[in-house]
Amino acid sequence: MSEKPSEAQVAALVEAMDQLLDDMGPNGQSVCLAAKAQARIAFDPFLDPECVEFIMPLEQAKRVILECE
Repeated sequence: MSEKPSEAQVAALVEAMDQLLDDMGPNGQSVCLAAKAQARIAFDPFLDPECVEFIMPLEQAKRVILECE
């Protein structure tokens, strides 16, 4: 990422990480699909384009969030 992230981007990433950590709890449990999708969307501005093929596609993450609302 060449430019500084916006406050909104950082806030979204912090919120997503908070949800992941809450889902995992103190014993390292798995996270729900909605939390994973939220994190994928929030992480998109920070993502190395070479790593995209190894993670949930952005459009899939957006569909999951829409289904959960």
